This record gives sequence, C-alpha cells and structure tokens, in this order.
Amino acid sequence: MRRFLLVLSLLLAACPTGDDDDATAADDDDSGDDDDATNDPCADVAPGTTADCPAPSCAWVAENRPADATGDLWLDGGLGVPALASCDAGWLRLSLDGDGVVVGEHSDGNAWDKCDDDTAAFYGWVDHEDDLTPDHSPGGTFQLAVDLVYVHPDSGEPYTPEQVDGLRAPLTELDPATRMVATTADDDGGDWQNGSGGGHEVYIVRADGGWTLLTPGTNGECGGASGWPAEGSRSAYYLWASDVRYSGLLGDVGEDVGPMGRLYPGDLLPVQAYLAVQTGGGVSVGYEERVFRVR
Repeated sequence: MRRFLLVLSLLLAACPTGDDDDATAADDDDSGDDDDATNDPCADVAPGTTADCPAPSCAWVAENRPADATGDLWLDGGLGVPALASCDAGWLRLSLDGDGVVVGEHSDGNAWDKCDDDTAAFYGWVDHEDDLTPDHSPGGTFQLAVDLVYVHPDSGEPYTPEQVDGLRAPLTELDPATRMVATTADDDGGDWQNGSGGGHEVYIVRADGGWTLLTPGTNGECGGASGWPAEGSRSAYYLWASDVRYSGLLGDVGEDVGPMGRLYPGDLLPVQAYLAVQTGGGVSVGYEERVFRVR
C-alpha cells in the first residue's frame, strides 16, 4: 500500500498543473504585445515627423502640437500615400507648377490680355500681364481640360495625384488672403455656358468629377482683331473664397451676373481647369498669391 501511494505521489508531481498552463499562455500573450509595439511606426515618434508616421493635416498638428505646427511635416489624410508638406500654423502651403497661372488665349494677335488694363492685376506676385506667357495659344477657338500640378512651395517638388488626394481629404477652407482668381477678356458678351456660340469660360473640375463655373457673366469688348485695346476697356475678374464675404467681382463682368458664390471643400484643390475660348481674347485661372494656403 505504501509503495502504491509513493508511486501516485511521484506521478502527480510530474504532471503540469492548469495554473502553469495559464501562466505560459499569459507569457505568450505578453510576447505578442511586445511585437505589436515594435511594429508600430508611431510608438516612439510624433505624427508628422516621419513618412511612416504621417499626421492627418497641418490643422491637426496645430491643434495637438502647436509648437511643431510650422515647417515641413509628413501628411496623409488617410489614403496611405504620405507627402512632405509645408505647414504654417495650421495652414497647408502650396503652389501651382510653372508660373502659377494657367492662361489660354485665341492667339498671340488676339490675346488673353487685350483689354486696356492689367489682366494679371490680382495675381499678387506678377508685376505685369506681360510677364505671363500663355500656356495655350492655338490660333483659334478651343475647349481644353488642363491638369493642375501642385508643388511644394519652397522646393518646387511636384506632388503625385495620389499625394494630392491625401492632402486634399481633410481640407475645408482657403485662406481669404490667397483667393482663387479667374479672368476673362473680350468675350463680346457671349454666354458660352448657356449655349451661346461665343464667349469665354473657366471651370474647375473636382476630384469627384463635378464642375464649378468660375466665370459667370458676360463681359464686353476690348477691341477688334487688330488695333486693340479699346480705350478704357476692362477684363472681368472673379475672386473666389470659402466665405462668400471675401468673394468678389471686378472689372467688366456684365449686368446680369448676380451675387458671387463661394468655394466648397471639394473646390479647394481642383484636379483640372477647363478652359473655353470661343472668340478673340482669352482666360486665366490661378490663386491670388504664388503660395496659397488651405486647411
């Protein structure tokens, strides 16, 4: 009997207990937590400081880390394509590629700036309209969709369309000091968007495929095919802001244009500008400052 009890005791001692199994499982779980922490790119860095740990927007950094809100930061609005961007106290700074203005005209001899004023007056960094070279001057009427390329305002490095999608996603407003500008000159009272055979228009095309007309109205004549500009003739200027209080109409915009509207979030970084030039003269579109700000 004693020998049986001794053998039973030895067998029980050799068997692992349920508590030991739980402890082993707990150790395994702890090991998994350590792996997760190691794989987290933001475990030891602030969002925005590396491409692997981007911040959602300049505005987010300004709200959560005000001391770091100005300078270059990595941003991604949730689409998985980070971009090194310039932030200024919560605003995202950007520029359009090239000289910052998209210009289309009938021809060099029937130009976008043929009125008797400075058609580039609201592009703040341009000294005079003569300093802008038209991007499209085919020698006739045309309709054209122009892809807009955005660049880092300091390095000039262009962003890919996918990066712009990520930068665009959280945006809600344009700084009213850097409004969007569109101009038309010498559309001879044409109303192209309503089926008229003449006139000029500028539209912007949003990422969702929708269109916004920037040039309502019917501005007048600046002169004929030669001998222009007609004395005192003026271009039409359309200044667009996120708040309608800062939008404005100037120059020769016609009598029935109605009140100005506003830009909505999808309008702030359009994918394309659509130019319609159907008579002599022409159009332009850009921003009020070479470096514009959105947030």
